[in-house]
Amino acid sequence: MRIRDCYREVTHEADIVEENSSIGRVMDVMAKDPTSRSVYVVDNKGKLRGIITVRDVLEFLGPQFVDSSVAIREVFAQTAGNMMRMPVCVPEDESIDKAIGIAIQERLDDVPVCNKDGKVIGDLNCFEMINSIRKEREERG
Repeated sequence: MRIRDCYREVTHEADIVEENSSIGRVMDVMAKDPTSRSVYVVDNKGKLRGIITVRDVLEFLGPQFVDSSVAIREVFAQTAGNMMRMPVCVPEDESIDKAIGIAIQERLDDVPVCNKDGKVIGDLNCFEMINSIRKEREERG
């Protein structure tokens, strides 16, 4: 099975922010769709620059809220570019097995799907990965 066969079943659009987006903006985009666990950081041409997961946000914010001496406005003055992790992506013609391997290795619930120019065209949600495994199992009998 290929990524193109299943990557828009749960999440129809990838959550995207630009590098200079505030942490507040990242959280707003992330919160709009409860099935999404990642936000993809792109440059001004739409090319993937990094990934921010829900866990990344919690780990970033957690210590700030425990230490009451840190001003909340300082925390929210940070940008997506300050907290993003290195990007990994898969093309839509890649096998689902390869994408699952990347998700496991990189500890990602969602994997961005990019075109040949490195632009995000969607994302492969963890539920889409699980559904593809279930479908393959059913097809095999």
